[in-house]
Amino acid sequence: MEKGEEYNVVDDQVRTPTYVEDLAKGIISIIERKATGVYHLSGKDILTPYQMAIKTAGHLSLDGSVIKKVTASTFRQPAKRPLKTGFIIDKARKEIGYDPVSFDEGLTKTFS
Repeated sequence: MEKGEEYNVVDDQVRTPTYVEDLAKGIISIIERKATGVYHLSGKDILTPYQMAIKTAGHLSLDGSVIKKVTASTFRQPAKRPLKTGFIIDKARKEIGYDPVSFDEGLTKTFS
């Protein structure tokens, strides 16, 4: 981006990006509470890769105009991906007190 090169980023798929420290805290909470069963741990925001790229560019004061919005059907990627991926984290929130930061908060923590 600093060189002004354009990047194609998919905007018709969604993800739940996860801040790594939230993931670690969630795992520790499961262990400490001796919780059993399946717990989904992820971020709380649902974003497209394009939205994540634009937010990251803005946070880093980079020129987001070089990020071009494309669809999965026109984007070349090694593996076919579903249009929607992510987790429902309600159980983890309720039973182990999991409370992930927002994507924006994660950017601030990562790059500060």
